[in-house]
Amino acid sequence: MAALLLTSLAACGSEHARAPTFDEIGANLSRYLETYPGVERGETRSCIELKVDLVRSVMRGQIVATDGFKDRSIDGSSLRNGEIVYFEGRARNVITPVAAHSETLITGELEAAGANYGLIFRGSSPITDRRVKEGYLMRGGASSPMLGPEGAYVCGFGVAVVEGHLNGIVVTDAVEFSK
Repeated sequence: MAALLLTSLAACGSEHARAPTFDEIGANLSRYLETYPGVERGETRSCIELKVDLVRSVMRGQIVATDGFKDRSIDGSSLRNGEIVYFEGRARNVITPVAAHSETLITGELEAAGANYGLIFRGSSPITDRRVKEGYLMRGGASSPMLGPEGAYVCGFGVAVVEGHLNGIVVTDAVEFSK
């Protein structure tokens, strides 16, 4: 079982292997948490750790997923307002500022599971700021591929917003990965 689990854990961010589903992670959560102890300490650095963290948070009620809980790395169906979304894909043109109430949002595009979505980062997010400072997001700073049309591969999770002038995934946490 442990060998099977470790094989499936290496899959996130890889075109050649199948990543574990939410159900697989949930059914074996204690083993995933043993394998990735950084999740419990808030030290997620990889796609699989973010996915395990998301499943753990939903199962423990820290994130409420009453409007849906979908893995957009494999499910390209339409977003539903309020659903919790895990994603893996290419983020592009993450540079357009949008004023929303009392803060600025930075919008871009996400190509994941054969579909395109808006990608929305809060301009004042401590999590995003920490990821940038640690070198896990917006690698290269002002010359990051995420800011231009070539894009960068990212994984993460957030909440779908599909009403008004916002349409996409408001990012809670994300990291870049190599394809």
